[in-house]
Amino acid sequence: LDMLNFKANHRKVFMADRKDHAVVILTSGNPHDGSSAHSNVALKISGNIWQDVYAAEAAIAKLSDRKLQEPLQEIDKEIRREAEHAKIVFLTENPIKKQLHARIRQTTANDEIRMALFYLSDRQIIKALVDASERGVHIKVILDPNKDAFGFEKIGVPNQPVAEELLNRSSSKIQVRWYDTHGEQFHTKLALIKHGTQATLLLGSANFTRRNLNNYNLEANVSVTAEDDALFIKAVADYFDMIWDNRDGKYYTVSY
Repeated sequence: LDMLNFKANHRKVFMADRKDHAVVILTSGNPHDGSSAHSNVALKISGNIWQDVYAAEAAIAKLSDRKLQEPLQEIDKEIRREAEHAKIVFLTENPIKKQLHARIRQTTANDEIRMALFYLSDRQIIKALVDASERGVHIKVILDPNKDAFGFEKIGVPNQPVAEELLNRSSSKIQVRWYDTHGEQFHTKLALIKHGTQATLLLGSANFTRRNLNNYNLEANVSVTAEDDALFIKAVADYFDMIWDNRDGKYYTVSY
């Protein structure tokens, strides 16, 4: 019962400043020896988004009866998130789900959704994916098989029954591949959603589960929206396609 009610500060965010310059790194990865062999992703962002990150972390410090060191830079009250033709938004807890759900629901025929996930089980997200497949959206999902955990063997929950459900409910229009783990974990948490000529990337700490998306854990993600030919959007698509197709003679995933 203790484990069922466990709440975590599950954020994985790093911020550093040098007077006139600040960098934020948001990642799916834990800085932990046992996690060093896992597959993870991260996004490095320079600019004013650090102010949102600082505010969010300062709130958690206050909750813990502590106070963060004041930043070297002055906080700009007029925060601008438009840079290099991209809209960047820092998201925590339930707003991650709201953004993800809204982006999936706006997709139409011949749009694309790519997901690479450690856990997928949120019922609203699953329904939104099935509904999108019925609209003619092309959906590919790479999942961890949930069989390996730090030397222990797991029973495939939640991804194995969820994968079967996605295939059955979509009449196999949703495509699923497994990351072929051998003791390590596919710990990546990202979604790339293309709608028309625009694409939105969601990346960070949050698994797509009720615990991670319904305000039980503390989570930190970023949403980046840009034209689908932007360099970093193409880099994410290339990463996904590389592991989906086992490209260049390398080996990552297996068929469902």
